[in-house]
Amino acid sequence: MRAESELNTACVPRWVGALTMTGALGFVVVVGALHVLQPGYDPAHQLMSELALGAYGWAMLPAFLFIAVSTVSVALGVGQRLAAACVVIWLCFAGIRLRGACCPPDSTNANPKHHHD
Repeated sequence: MRAESELNTACVPRWVGALTMTGALGFVVVVGALHVLQPGYDPAHQLMSELALGAYGWAMLPAFLFIAVSTVSVALGVGQRLAAACVVIWLCFAGIRLRGACCPPDSTNANPKHHHD
């Protein structure tokens, strides 16, 4: 059995950090490209998910996959250090997923002039 100090200093594999950074960078690159490709999008007045409504909306799927991979790899890395932090991250992740699945945004509050089909 390891001593308590050895458990706290366990190394997190390098691939976990690389996966976290790759996922986050991939998300930023895809969303940044969509900002350029969809000039009618106004980030000050529209939700980021509205990027999925434009001609290049399919690109939001890889963006969301990138951020999911980043989130899961953070949970893996932190989970090796502190089990309680891993539980909190997974609960946050589950809450975000449930919020999106169960409570879609109210379309009556949307400003129609910003929706471009």
